[in-house]
Amino acid sequence: MRLYLIGAGVIAGYHADAAQALAGDNLNLAVADPNPAALTNFVQHHPTARTFASATDMLAGAAQADDIVVVATPPVTHYALTLAALHSGRHVLCEKPLALDMAQATEMVDLARTLGLHIGCCSSRFLALSTTNAVKQLLREGGVGAPYHLTFVQRHQRSRSGIEYQPIPCHGAVTWDWLMLAGEGEVVHRCDHAGHVTSTIVGCDHREGVPFHHKPLTFFYRVLQGETAPAILGEQARFNFACLRALYDCAATGQPQTVQKREIA
Repeated sequence: MRLYLIGAGVIAGYHADAAQALAGDNLNLAVADPNPAALTNFVQHHPTARTFASATDMLAGAAQADDIVVVATPPVTHYALTLAALHSGRHVLCEKPLALDMAQATEMVDLARTLGLHIGCCSSRFLALSTTNAVKQLLREGGVGAPYHLTFVQRHQRSRSGIEYQPIPCHGAVTWDWLMLAGEGEVVHRCDHAGHVTSTIVGCDHREGVPFHHKPLTFFYRVLQGETAPAILGEQARFNFACLRALYDCAATGQPQTVQKREIA
C-alpha cells in the first residue's frame, strides 16, 4: 500500500495505524505538513514515514493505480487539497466534513468521477455498530410502533463546543449508545405490558470488529481492492454532506431545507 497523508496530526496517526494493520511491512508511507514539530512527532510513532514540508512536493512523483491520499487537515483546506490530490492521479479519502459548501463538494465529487478516481469521506466511523444494528432490527420488526419523536443526548465528554455532556435522563421507547467508543454498549427497549412499563436490555459487543478509527481507511482500501465495504464514496459522500449542510442552513435561516440525491448515469 502506498499511503500519502496530508497533515501530521492526531487523526493522521490513526490513519497510519490503520494502514499498518492492513499492509504490515508492505506499507509505503509518506506524510506532509508545514509544521516541522508535527512531522517530528509523527515520525516518532511511525519511523518509516517519508516526510515533506508540502503536499505539492509529496505528490510530485508519478502516481500508481492504488495510491491513496488522506486529507487530514482542518475543514477550510479540504477543497483545495482534495482537488490537488485528485489532479495528481490518486484516489482521495477526505476527513469530515467533506467540504464547506455544496459548490465545493459537488466540484470535488465531479472531478473524481471525470478522472476515473475514487473520492471518499471519513464519516463512516459509526457505521455497522452492533447497537445501531440492533435498533434498526427492532424498528423493522415494529417493536416500537411508528416513531414520532427522536431526541439526541450527548452522554460522553468529547471537548466539542456545543456538543458536550448533557446529564438528561432518557426515557424513550428505545435508547442506545450510538458511539460505542469502548467497543461495547447496550440497547434499552421500554414498552407497555399489561399496563406496566417493562424494560428489556440487550448488551452489544463490537470489540472484534474493525477498530473505530480504522474504519474509514479500511473500508476505502477494501473497495479499491474490489471488495464490498461500507465506504462512503462519490455521490453518497456528496449527499451525506448535503444533509449536514442542510442542518446548518436550517438553523441559520429558520427555513426548512430539501436534500435530494443526484442520479448519475
